[in-house]
Amino acid sequence: MKLTAASKKCGLFVTIVLYIFQKYDKINNASVMFLAKRIANCPSFEHRVEEVFMEQETEYLRQVMTENKAKMEPLLRYLPWLKDATDRSSVTTYNSDGLGETSVPFPVYDSTLMAFIRTAQGSGLMDRNYPYVYTRKGLKTHDDERKLIENADWRSWNDVMGILSKYVLGGQTRSTLWSEGVSERIFYLTVQKLKDIIDYWTLGINA
Repeated sequence: MKLTAASKKCGLFVTIVLYIFQKYDKINNASVMFLAKRIANCPSFEHRVEEVFMEQETEYLRQVMTENKAKMEPLLRYLPWLKDATDRSSVTTYNSDGLGETSVPFPVYDSTLMAFIRTAQGSGLMDRNYPYVYTRKGLKTHDDERKLIENADWRSWNDVMGILSKYVLGGQTRSTLWSEGVSERIFYLTVQKLKDIIDYWTLGINA
């Protein structure tokens, strides 16, 4: 197909403007689009800008997920244990019989579970605003949580992290949440889903 002088002019102008836009991303894209369509009369310009937006968004998400991967990696080594763990294997109740009738039984948690909790707390990923996720998503039961996790993708990253944060951080004041996180498989499901999302963006789209 032979390009006309107008087409060549249009293509050159699109290339120049897109270069400027990518180099100085603070330029108002609506203004750039308006000027380009008026000055160069390029009907394809808007479509090309949309492609650039998608490319930049993809690259941004890849960078974010790469950063998240580094933070998640210490947690991933617990996945095999979390997959097979049960409530009985992760917590036992200690009764101090020799301390009299006023003694109160308290839970003793498996050392691997406590190592996972400490690792999660120090990961920099926990969200202290997790109650907002439960309010916004109307999460009431464990089934609600599991359904959200099952259907989550990269757009639901903060929601899944909010669920994990509830059981990790909330367990500091309500320790039964740690055993629930194991018995209801919340720890396993959230960490596995977050890994799946990271793998998609850091491995899948590069395949």
